[in-house]
Amino acid sequence: MATIRKAVAAKPAAKLSTAKKPAARSAAKPAASANSQKSDFDAIHRKARALGAKLTPADFDKDGNPVGAWAAMLAELDAWAKKYKVKFRTTEVATPAGEPGTPTPRTRGTCLGTMSTTERTDWVGGGHITIKTTCTLRRQTILTGRCVYSCVGEILGFSTS
Repeated sequence: MATIRKAVAAKPAAKLSTAKKPAARSAAKPAASANSQKSDFDAIHRKARALGAKLTPADFDKDGNPVGAWAAMLAELDAWAKKYKVKFRTTEVATPAGEPGTPTPRTRGTCLGTMSTTERTDWVGGGHITIKTTCTLRRQTILTGRCVYSCVGEILGFSTS
């Protein structure tokens, strides 16, 4: 018995000129994306500094969670992190308590709205790296007397010699 073979249509080959164009565009895109990411973060951070300077206990509910304009700014910051796939590092800082050895009062201390630190690490044999860490107040805790921050780091510069 003979078998019947069907002719299979061949797919057209991809053009080389179109394959090269996306690669050329994608090489320029990360720089533009990095600039956009930085400018978006700077705009949100300016808003955070302005709002953070005027934070009051009314900006947090009874559980220490943000409400109002501060909560809206944090939502913007979360949307920025999701868009650019940035992960925050959570840091807790103790609020100023009473005298040493006394119990922590069950009132909210003063938490800064934003904090920034710049660290330079020198390597053995030469070279260094400079990292700026920017933290934004996420919530205040009553029982433990702590300020909870979301932090993100940025490399400002480095050298190898």
